[in-house]
Amino acid sequence: MSIGNRVDEAYLKLLSGDLENSLVQISIAIDATAKKKYSKEKKVGKRIRRFVMEYEDLIIHLSMAGMVRIITPDGISYGEKGNLGDIVYKSIRCALLHEADISDRVIFKKDPMMGMESENFIVTDQLLWAFILILVGDQTNSNQNFKQDRLMTFNGSTLNLNQLWGKLEEIRVATGYISPDELVGVF
Repeated sequence: MSIGNRVDEAYLKLLSGDLENSLVQISIAIDATAKKKYSKEKKVGKRIRRFVMEYEDLIIHLSMAGMVRIITPDGISYGEKGNLGDIVYKSIRCALLHEADISDRVIFKKDPMMGMESENFIVTDQLLWAFILILVGDQTNSNQNFKQDRLMTFNGSTLNLNQLWGKLEEIRVATGYISPDELVGVF
């Protein structure tokens, strides 16, 4: 199954409210994308962490519906779980692959929020949409597609995801994202 097919399946699962199975497909797509993007890096954990952390600021922007900006050079730490890259690799990908169960590591919720609850990382529908957007937008996946047009609404703008494969800059503009470099001098 191609990365595009995995993201398509994640999209459909997310629309139906099946966050866990959407996350399974997203995890596989992140793994495959990171492997293609960083092909010289042999360690899976390093590739996945690097991919997620490359987009941490954008993921937070998208997960929080553009309402919150947190910029830190070393990433946000979620207690002993580590940063977002660590969580995606250890608490999500490895738990799904090796144990087929993430119930004691994550809590599924809806709406914009990020953080921890009872020692578990909160995975929201908004976070899953953010992962879908970075997977679609990453240049590594520019040759992918959906089986049919897939639409998503972000803050009143409708995005045709099938037209955005490999076009991260268009996703950033359409979602009102402002890079940390662009924010310098604004405040």
